[in-house]
Amino acid sequence: LRPTLLRVVLRMKDRDPERPLPGLRDGGDQRNFLMRSSWESTNSTRMTLLFMSHLSLFGIQCPKVGISTFYYPTLGRTLRGAVALSAIRRGEIFCRVPEEALVSDLSVARSSFWPMVKRGIDTELLLALFVIRESARRSSRHMPYIRAVFLQHEWRSLPVLWDTSSRKFQALSSGTQKIVRSHKRGMRNLYNSQFPQALTEWRIVLSEGFSCIRTLCNVSYLHRLYSERRVLRTLAIIKARDWGLPIRKRARQFLAPVMDILNFGQMGIRMYFDDTTSEMVARTQRDVQAGKELLFYYGGACKDQMLAVYGFSSADVPKC
Repeated sequence: LRPTLLRVVLRMKDRDPERPLPGLRDGGDQRNFLMRSSWESTNSTRMTLLFMSHLSLFGIQCPKVGISTFYYPTLGRTLRGAVALSAIRRGEIFCRVPEEALVSDLSVARSSFWPMVKRGIDTELLLALFVIRESARRSSRHMPYIRAVFLQHEWRSLPVLWDTSSRKFQALSSGTQKIVRSHKRGMRNLYNSQFPQALTEWRIVLSEGFSCIRTLCNVSYLHRLYSERRVLRTLAIIKARDWGLPIRKRARQFLAPVMDILNFGQMGIRMYFDDTTSEMVARTQRDVQAGKELLFYYGGACKDQMLAVYGFSSADVPKC
């Protein structure tokens, strides 16, 4: 396998989504990179190259991490994943992602979504609404990650988004079907019970950054943008990509650029949030050769649970 280019460095201390970031030659270049228009009408490969060529803006320090494609015989599919661009020594911290680069409940709370956080709107729903808004607005500091990585997730492989009458759903085990149905009900109930309140009370927040904000985006437009179908798809992708680790001694749900491209497997990689440096770090407990795929063990989920959330499992995952 030949790894594609991918030097990953990220730093983001600017909380204003449209304020220029340090690193490019002038503010105009920076603003263009954060503009939605820079990411539309282009294919996924082009977006990946664009994203990777500007990662030095955000401060993630992962110089030995690259992206490549890997064929998984048991799945019969080729997946995008992380690769070691050079040898990584045992005990070495090979990737650092600052807190400001994460898409988390903290990102949401520090944004104009704060009133919804304070009112108790569910964190998962807020993350989904936040991702949708940031991808649709004129400009956002999160635009590159969301457009080039998050929205490129192969959502069609996620069972929670399958029609329950489809052949592929019926081919799942009864245990997996039960979990998927439960997830479906939970996501629909979340949307139907809380989104109407969010739309009624915080329409201006859900409209932020759009061209119609000057006249306040009409309800029909926002219903289309935050449709049940789009929100459920976003929730499913978040569930398949998110992390649930302690940040400042409190478990939080978040998306971690770069780190969330690691596929499932056990090779001694450990990830944690360093409260002293305010960054997510990845350390390997064994030597890793250059060209080796970087894998991370997702946790103690059993086979049916993994299939329901990720759309795949592994031979070494225990049965439920």
